Amino acid sequence: SGSDKHIVGFVTTMPFDEVRYTVSQTVGLDVGTTSVFHAVITSYCAGLTPVCNTPTALTQSAYPAAISSSGLTGLTLGSINGVGNVVSASLSDSATIFLPVGIAATGHIAVKDQITDYPAGYFAGFEVKNTALLGVGLLNGSTITTYLNGVQQENKTAGALISLVSGSDKHIVGFVTTMPFDEIRYTVSQTVGLDVGTTSVFHAVITSYCAGTTP
Repeated sequence: SGSDKHIVGFVTTMPFDEVRYTVSQTVGLDVGTTSVFHAVITSYCAGLTPVCNTPTALTQSAYPAAISSSGLTGLTLGSINGVGNVVSASLSDSATIFLPVGIAATGHIAVKDQITDYPAGYFAGFEVKNTALLGVGLLNGSTITTYLNGVQQENKTAGALISLVSGSDKHIVGFVTTMPFDEIRYTVSQTVGLDVGTTSVFHAVITSYCAGTTP
């Protein structure tokens, strides 16, 4: 939300009229000073139907997109930064997933549309960038998973994924779904001895398909 600022919260499942923010410090930790600017609420409404055959970013405020999860497995030295950038209105903003060399690990970021369920036949994926993983290497290190109401629908990796060049070293990685979904997760994986380094994750992408015009 700004330089060194973050909006921290969650999508509610119960009504409310008050919001409390609490900062905690455990023994041996120095939290220092936390600046609290204001409480934030967001109401969601459905986005427009995507233009046919055109990759569409699931970003605010065009769509009711929110980060549903992010995290690392297999290590404690990696990091995920700027997660909120994945749903920001700027298509040049990105989150970063860093995995240290030589350690088996994964990192993921997931985006959920809070209103709309997308039907089977839509493309689901993410726009990402990793100069250490190009071509087949990018597909081998990537997994795209779809969910509907929190239940996993499909999970594709490596040869089951499509990679489309979308800019300088950027690729849209994903697949054409066969089941409905409302959430998409991108996971980057690293095996022992591999140096994946830093993966930039720009935004979730959907595409609806329709027949072209007759020549």
